Amino acid sequence: MMMEFIREMYEWLVLALLIGVLSLTFRILWLSRNMKQYFVNRKYKLETLYEFDPLHQEATYTIRVFNNNVSDTRIVAVGYYYKDRTIDYYASYLKQIEAKPDSRVVIPSRDAIKVVVEGASLMAAIEDVHAGKGRLKTLRCFVTDVFGMTTTIKARKLKKIIKRHRKEKNIGIKQAKKARLKAMRQEQSALRKQRRKNRIIRFKNSWHRFLLKIKTRFRRKGEKP
Repeated sequence: MMMEFIREMYEWLVLALLIGVLSLTFRILWLSRNMKQYFVNRKYKLETLYEFDPLHQEATYTIRVFNNNVSDTRIVAVGYYYKDRTIDYYASYLKQIEAKPDSRVVIPSRDAIKVVVEGASLMAAIEDVHAGKGRLKTLRCFVTDVFGMTTTIKARKLKKIIKRHRKEKNIGIKQAKKARLKAMRQEQSALRKQRRKNRIIRFKNSWHRFLLKIKTRFRRKGEKP
C-alpha cells in the first residue's frame, strides 16, 4: 500500500523536494549576502561634516572614516556617489597629507582619517551631473578597501546643506539678474532722455539760426540806399 502510494506520488515528491532545496539555497544566499553587508558596514564608520571658515569665507565638507576593525586596513577610494557618478577624493587626500601619488593609505585599528573636500569642487561636481534638473537626488558617502569591499551611508545632512546653498545661489542669481535688468532699464531710460534733450537742443539751435538769418536779411534791406 505504501509502495503504491510512493510510486503514484513519486514525481510530486521529487518536485516538492526540488522546490524545498531551491528555497533553502536562496535563503542561505540571501542570509550570506546580508551577513556580508552587515560586517562590511560595521568595518568602517563614516561621517560627513560641514565646516565653514569665516576668516577666508570658505566652506569645506569633511569625510571622517573610522576603522572599526581589530587590525589596520588599507583603503583605495573615498568620496561620494551621486546618481551614476563616482566623485572620488582619494588622490585629493594624498595631496592633503602631502603623500606621493602611489602611496598607500592605511587606517590603524580604532583610528580615523579626515578627508577635506572643498565645497566649491563638490558643488561643481554635483551640478555637472545634476545639470539643474529638478530636485537633488540621494547623495551617498563611500569608502572602498583594498579587497574591493565598499561601505556606504546616505549623506542626508550634507544633502540638506547643499540644497540650501543651491537655493541661496539661485536666489543670488535671480537678484543679480534683476539688478542687471534694472540697471539696463535705467541706462536705456537715461539714453532716451539724453536723445530727447539733444533733439530739443538741435531744434533750438536750428530755430536760433533761422531767426538770425531772417534778422540779417532785414538788416541788409534796411541798409540799402
